[in-house]
Amino acid sequence: MPDAATGGSVETRQSWIIAVTAVTMLALAAGAPLTVVIGLVPIAETLGTGRSVPSLATSLAYLGSGVGGVVCGLLVARVGQRLVAMMGGVAILGGLALASLGQGWSLLAGIGLGVGLFGNGALFAPMVAYVSLWFDRRRGTALALVSSGQYIAGFVWPFVFERAIATFGWQATMLAYGVFAASIVVTLAALVLVPPPVPLGG
Repeated sequence: MPDAATGGSVETRQSWIIAVTAVTMLALAAGAPLTVVIGLVPIAETLGTGRSVPSLATSLAYLGSGVGGVVCGLLVARVGQRLVAMMGGVAILGGLALASLGQGWSLLAGIGLGVGLFGNGALFAPMVAYVSLWFDRRRGTALALVSSGQYIAGFVWPFVFERAIATFGWQATMLAYGVFAASIVVTLAALVLVPPPVPLGG
């Protein structure tokens, strides 16, 4: 809530806690599609279909994320950001678990629907909109921070996935990352995400 200390601004220390939480969650969510990108060759070898199926799965993940952002944005208005973000974390785990079964259909469904439509779709666009409600003075800075989650994922996870896939295989890597990412996303959503402040005069 705005107060005298902030001169009527909605921004507080909690606003930045929300922003840092959001960038952490998005960096984890954005890592999920990269398991397919980094594991393209071994996945193609396992499926025996060439690179077309894993490439299609990656495309579906990003297409699903865009469509899911609209759908989940509407859902946020009904049930709130916390539940939608928790759903996104669970969807990423379910999607990667399904994809790790090692079948063409399971890879497409798991990555396209779980990781894309209901995973990143529930986290990226709705989370950016949610964080914007916590800021009025430094909104641009906060949104730039949150949006950097995808770039952090692109910097950190390829190295990790490359080593993990070489050591444990792509299926075990997918499953382990799904558990890791979902546990953190769901926990952070449950503990940190609360209804945004009401603007002064709102």
